[in-house]
Amino acid sequence: WDYVVSGNEKYKARVEEDNDASFSELADSIYTNAKTETVSGETHIKLSFTNEQFFEYFPSTLDAVLILFEFEDLKDYMTISDASIKFVLDKNGYVTKQEMDFNVIVSYEGEVVELKVSNVSTYGEFNKPVTSTPPEGYQNFMERTDGDIL
Repeated sequence: WDYVVSGNEKYKARVEEDNDASFSELADSIYTNAKTETVSGETHIKLSFTNEQFFEYFPSTLDAVLILFEFEDLKDYMTISDASIKFVLDKNGYVTKQEMDFNVIVSYEGEVVELKVSNVSTYGEFNKPVTSTPPEGYQNFMERTDGDIL
């Protein structure tokens, strides 16, 4: 299941297949323009994406946004700006944090809706069993089905 909390809205959907690109499939130009810095012994790597690159490499992420905000029929009117992914690597080279940020702008029939989307994943306790805890009240989240499946 994928559990989504956005303000007061709460949804759950079965996760079928993630069609987003793996990082080995990204164009060399994305890595060429990567920004790297060292902060307190950790390496921070930031990759930036154009609107076209984001549509190409992250279709599952875009579909999730379209479903969450009920924009399924408006994909052709949507643009992405300020899209980036930042990785934090510890001194051993393990990814300990991943942050994806982007803005969604939907312009349709004279109306413009702008959304800031941010997703942060943290990782730790490498080589140990993992426990995943869904958000509080997840049993009562509205289930998205049929055409709304992520």
